[in-house]
Amino acid sequence: MRLGATAQTQVAVVVAGSVILAHLVAGLVMWLLVHARQPEPTPAIGRGAATLLGELYDAGPELRPAVLDGAARAGIRLRPLAVEEAQSCTVIVRPKLPDGAHDSRQRARVAICTPALADGVQTAFQTLGGTWLGMIDSQNAPLLHRPPLDRPPAYALPWALFGTVLITVTLCVWASRRVTSPLLRLAEAAEKVDVERGGTVPVTGGTREIRLLADAFNGLIRRLGSYAAEQRQLVAGVSHDLRTPLTRLRLRLDQVDDPSLRERLLHDVQTMQRVVDSSLSLIRAQDGGAQTRDVDVGALLATIVDDFSDGGADVAFTGPLHQKLRCDPALLTRAVENIVDNALKFAGRAEVLLREEGECAVIEVSDDGPGISDEQKARVFEPFYRGDESRGVTEGSGLGLSITKALVQAHGGSVDLLDAAPCGLTVRLNLPRG
Repeated sequence: MRLGATAQTQVAVVVAGSVILAHLVAGLVMWLLVHARQPEPTPAIGRGAATLLGELYDAGPELRPAVLDGAARAGIRLRPLAVEEAQSCTVIVRPKLPDGAHDSRQRARVAICTPALADGVQTAFQTLGGTWLGMIDSQNAPLLHRPPLDRPPAYALPWALFGTVLITVTLCVWASRRVTSPLLRLAEAAEKVDVERGGTVPVTGGTREIRLLADAFNGLIRRLGSYAAEQRQLVAGVSHDLRTPLTRLRLRLDQVDDPSLRERLLHDVQTMQRVVDSSLSLIRAQDGGAQTRDVDVGALLATIVDDFSDGGADVAFTGPLHQKLRCDPALLTRAVENIVDNALKFAGRAEVLLREEGECAVIEVSDDGPGISDEQKARVFEPFYRGDESRGVTEGSGLGLSITKALVQAHGGSVDLLDAAPCGLTVRLNLPRG
């Protein structure tokens, strides 16, 4: 079965093969049970007849010729066995009597000589007097019965059916796993693809349909990546082009005589400028990646906190002042500043914590504000989403956390939002140190 065969072909071949193989095995089991087992040989004389002949033979030397002659006329020749011949014969153990049964008579011992003696004797019995007599018929053939098996044993059919079912089920399970396991690997690979960075789904083998599905996934990913790149270019172009009109508006505001109106207009222009700058920063973070180098992240965070404190903000730093981290200091500074800015806006104070956790450097920025709900935690990283109303603030562009997440992901890290105790929000940055 070749790898590129269709799923229908694979399933059909496996099912047909499993049925054929199961029947072959069942037939082999039946044949072995019926023919391969050799039936146990049984002597050609019973203990009762052997006892009677033995008693007649032991009655006296004068009667022995008559006993041997009478047996010969009945088609049976008897002859005494030498000690060596008798020792080569195997005595048949007498069956155990049922419970409560009792037999007071002493019976002769019967034996089977295998291989047969030189003259063909294969059945022998011992008289009560201790003489072993061998038996052959008048045609010099051994008197040994091997009862044929007319029908298979009672347990043959259940075992054959069990083997058939076991083989069929095993092969069908193997076939289903062979068809479905490439689909599972394809689904796992599709979940890990980064569409915006041009990732592709690797071809994980399997049937022709799965290969076609992987190719279709890759085509869709390429188209989505192209659409996302075009949208980022469009937003970047629009944001860049808006800078010139905003600059002209700011210059013309000086011609407004009313101070109150001029202040309101200037506030609106500054808000639009922040939106434009934030949009450009988000796009650059998504496209440019990070230019990493070894940085003393403890000193970097302490500098950020000092800058906020010099401006009158209530910000504190806890952690080692000297800890190495491979990162882009400009991008990491922008990410931490965005988070501290949010904490100050929503709570009025912030605390920055640095610690090591395994192979990662963990940066936590906590506040004691109103916090956000679990539903909003899943959406605050979306560009231009604003959940500020839940925290009592209505300013901002809605791009701060989106930019922070993009900057951290450019370092190969992640961002988590946690509830602070007893209240507030903790933003945790997990950054690999390597």
